[in-house]
Amino acid sequence: MVQHTERICPFLDEEIGKAFQATLKKQGIKFLLNTKVIDGVNNKDKGVKINVENTADNTKMTLDCDIALISIGRHAFTGGL
Repeated sequence: MVQHTERICPFLDEEIGKAFQATLKKQGIKFLLNTKVIDGVNNKDKGVKINVENTADNTKMTLDCDIALISIGRHAFTGGL
């Protein structure tokens, strides 16, 4: 899991978020926190290649994976309502 912030689910209570991350980690999910996706390439049957950068120390790396599920945050636009 690539997460741009210092922890997953930053909208949740910190303790609950840490417990959720620990549960996912036990299931074998690896975490790259403080990391942003730069770009990626869908190689069809060969999988996906994703270039990421750690925002804390600016190190870059390439991830090779079978599938990429992309999710972005949303904010409610309530101004002027």
